[in-house]
Amino acid sequence: MNGQRLSQAIAGQPVRVFARIRNRGTLPAFPTRVSFAFVDASLGIAWSAPRLIGETGTDVPPNQLGPGVKDVECPEPWVPGASSTHACLLVMCDEVLMDHPAVPWSAGFDRHVAQRNVTILPAGPGKTLAFRLQFATVLSEGAAVRFAAQAAWVKAPDPEQALRYVPGREEPRGELQGTLLDTDVLRETVRPGRIEALGEVKQGPLELKSPTSRELPAFVPVGPRLESQPRELRGMDVDITVPMRVEAPYLLVRLAQVEDAHVTGGYTVLLQLREG
Repeated sequence: MNGQRLSQAIAGQPVRVFARIRNRGTLPAFPTRVSFAFVDASLGIAWSAPRLIGETGTDVPPNQLGPGVKDVECPEPWVPGASSTHACLLVMCDEVLMDHPAVPWSAGFDRHVAQRNVTILPAGPGKTLAFRLQFATVLSEGAAVRFAAQAAWVKAPDPEQALRYVPGREEPRGELQGTLLDTDVLRETVRPGRIEALGEVKQGPLELKSPTSRELPAFVPVGPRLESQPRELRGMDVDITVPMRVEAPYLLVRLAQVEDAHVTGGYTVLLQLREG
């Protein structure tokens, strides 16, 4: 998904939203319904929460003699509200006749759904940025919820390349290089704070059982461990402070929501370092 490349959305101003749909099968996907939606900045997303921006129909070519890719524009511009400039954008595909999402609006558990929840901000050494994130229990049963973080200094030619950094998977020729923050420095950099109850998710299916566990390489537990029940919606304040010793043009921070041993949500912040 992409909007104005990797620029931030501006409250009250329309933004064009696009999705790139991939068909990995050997037959055309037609008719394909593409739905665009958003939620406020979140980790685990309650499936009833996304607010629809628009829907359109298209056909996606097969993965034969070509990549099976189709770029689709949302028919309606997205006009973010005052609280939505760091929202999570979601796209869901539905091959109307045969292939339907099993878990609507859940990017972590359904291949028909994609999610972009990246925030890119300028920052200087020692600056603290405050974020307000929502989270809900995604599993259908009560779970122990905790949070983990990964942070790295990244050298890259532009923000889009910096977002591709994954520990152990650096690009050839030195175009993309990353250095993970030490555990102690990371815990000083990423600090979950006040958590409050926001109410209850009143709609949407909660039928998903525990998925297969996924490893979290280079992630460090941060913040408290909570007991949470299905449909329970909470808000959490998160502070990210740029270390005084700057080692690269970008600081990439990834947050993960973990229920029991299962990753059920995440949020990414890319800080573009500036002098002064």
